[in-house]
Amino acid sequence: MKDLEDYMRICLDKNMKKEVVEILLNPPHKQHSVGLRVETEYDLDEFAKRLKEEFPEDIIKYYWQKAYSNIQNGNRETYSTAARYLDMVKHIYIDILNEKSKWEQRFSNLKVEFKKRPAFLEELENYERKEHCDLDD
Repeated sequence: MKDLEDYMRICLDKNMKKEVVEILLNPPHKQHSVGLRVETEYDLDEFAKRLKEEFPEDIIKYYWQKAYSNIQNGNRETYSTAARYLDMVKHIYIDILNEKSKWEQRFSNLKVEFKKRPAFLEELENYERKEHCDLDD
């Protein structure tokens, strides 16, 4: 179960960072079965956090994918998780890439896309009020 994460740590130790980024953007799925087959994802956020300075555009894609998949699930808990990932995207755009306008445009488009999900928009407002971006909550 930890094999992939161990492999990614070895890659980082050997300075094979691009390999880790590729896995982040195209992760294999873990499979658990309890009666029915259910797929869950690996938790690879620690790797994204370590690589965001060196590969900001790729890590934006990773966080955006994570946010989007949580929006699709459609409940308050997943919306909060999505907002947390979007907060990390915001941090990279503004603090690392210095592209605040690009963040604002993407964020605005996302809110328009999900305008019929008031609970999601409310979670976004909660995060907009907070100025933190730490995935270690």
